[in-house]
Amino acid sequence: MSSHANVMVTLSKKEHRARSLSSEEKAEMLGEGVIDDCGVLRREWRDLFVRYPERFMFATDAHKSFRWAKYEAIVERWRLILGQLPEPLAQSLAWRNAERVYGMAR
Repeated sequence: MSSHANVMVTLSKKEHRARSLSSEEKAEMLGEGVIDDCGVLRREWRDLFVRYPERFMFATDAHKSFRWAKYEAIVERWRLILGQLPEPLAQSLAWRNAERVYGMAR
């Protein structure tokens, strides 16, 4: 991220390690999820959020009907994740960065 100042990261599907991919190799390429098996934000992700607070955006990736069926659970999980961060940082990830990137006022 330090090499590419214009790169933004959407956090859709990163709450858990991707286990539903077609191959273990793809899952390995994507790496660990944002939280561990107990729902605790991983230190390395927290460090990235702190270092690049303007570069991450919450996303649900609800472009398919089966994802809409899980929407409420996805949002609730992200509320728990963001609740582990200081409020200004959580707000940046939750909506402020998207507002800025997409030019939308709340």
